Amino acid sequence: MIGPVRLANALKNNVAKSADKKMVVLSSQVGSIAENETGSMMYYRTSKAAVNQAWNCLAQQWKDEGLTLAMMHPGWVQTDMGGEDADLTPQESVEGMRSVIDRLTHKQNAKFYDYSGREIPW
Repeated sequence: MIGPVRLANALKNNVAKSADKKMVVLSSQVGSIAENETGSMMYYRTSKAAVNQAWNCLAQQWKDEGLTLAMMHPGWVQTDMGGEDADLTPQESVEGMRSVIDRLTHKQNAKFYDYSGREIPW
């Protein structure tokens, strides 16, 4: 959680001067408290919920400056962590996330989305 927040603070002024004024942090749907029905992966879930809350705090603090911050779940991706049976290739995940980011508006500040654009409940 500390790394993404420090990076956001370091980049804030540059992003504020950009045309889109958007910042996105990669998270995971397991950070959703509302979608936790198994109680598994407690420490991983907790770390993702923490980064989501920290990013939400920044989104609230910076909203009047026109910055839009969002959290993103990349999906189950064929990586070392996701494994070869995962649903998405890295390219599919990145293409989906880029599409969602391109469509983000300031009205969506502090929202949590997956790579397809589905809003994930907190």
